[in-house]
Amino acid sequence: MTETFLVLLAAGVMLAAFISDPRQVTVNWLRLAGIIALAMTALSAYFYSRRDTTVQREWILYAVVGFAILAQLGAIHLPIAAIARPFALVAAVGGVILGSRLILGSATPIALVSGGGIAAMSGIALMDMLLGHAYLTASFVAGGGDGAAGDLRGRDCNAFASAAAD
Repeated sequence: MTETFLVLLAAGVMLAAFISDPRQVTVNWLRLAGIIALAMTALSAYFYSRRDTTVQREWILYAVVGFAILAQLGAIHLPIAAIARPFALVAAVGGVILGSRLILGSATPIALVSGGGIAAMSGIALMDMLLGHAYLTASFVAGGGDGAAGDLRGRDCNAFASAAAD
């Protein structure tokens, strides 16, 4: 039961990373989404391994979800961060399928819909809270010297300090 919620939380976090415009959020926020999803998936796999019986098909789904999350983490650092969005979608869909198989043993339509709802509610709420508190993932709090407050992408504290001194 715990492993099901953890993998659905990871799927929801990847869903939040998928639906967010990479130009509107910071790379740190996308990285945090990948790290949270990877940690929750790994924790879920640990709890799944403690079951009396495990099925090879679920382990394959864990590998697909884990690979998609790692690919999303790697792709957000490419010049076009939107390349990471398909990987986030694969991780989200794979996580929902895995969660429905873990709880019921098969991916029935009602399990997929309810698992998708749980994933969306928990993951998007978590990442929305972290987006609302952007100072937790931003390099600095205020905007740059060009007057664009909130444009946090690609800047660091030293650049902000030098722009403020001018």
